[in-house]
Amino acid sequence: MMKATQHLPEAAELAIWLTTNPEATKLYTTKQFLFPCTTALLTSAEFAGQKMDFYGGQAVNKVFAKSAAAVSNFEWSPFQDFLYQSMEDEFGASIGGKGTLSDAFDRIQDAVVTYAREQGFTVD
Repeated sequence: MMKATQHLPEAAELAIWLTTNPEATKLYTTKQFLFPCTTALLTSAEFAGQKMDFYGGQAVNKVFAKSAAAVSNFEWSPFQDFLYQSMEDEFGASIGGKGTLSDAFDRIQDAVVTYAREQGFTVD
C-alpha cells in the first residue's frame, strides 16, 4: 500500500481478497481476460480451454499456461502504471529525436526513482 493511503488496513484487506478469493480471481480471468493470479486457476482445464474471439476463437491459454511454467519468480513494481507511462513518453521522445535510446532509459530511471521517493519508498 502507498504511504498516502488513508485506510491502510481496509486497502490491504481488499487487495488480499481481490488476489486470493476464488470467485474474484475467476472473474478477472474469465470476464476480463486478465492472466490468472492463482496457480489453481492457471492450471485449470477451464482456463486452458477458454476460447477468445480476440484470438480468432483459439484456446491460446494453453500456450500462456505452458509459457508461465518457464517464468522465474518476480514482483511487479507497486507503481507499474507510472513506469509504463514513463517508458511510453521517453521512448517516443527518443524516436522523435530527443536523444538516444540510452538517454531515454536514463530519463526513465530518473523519473521512476523520483516518483518512488515521492511515494515514500526508499531507493538505493
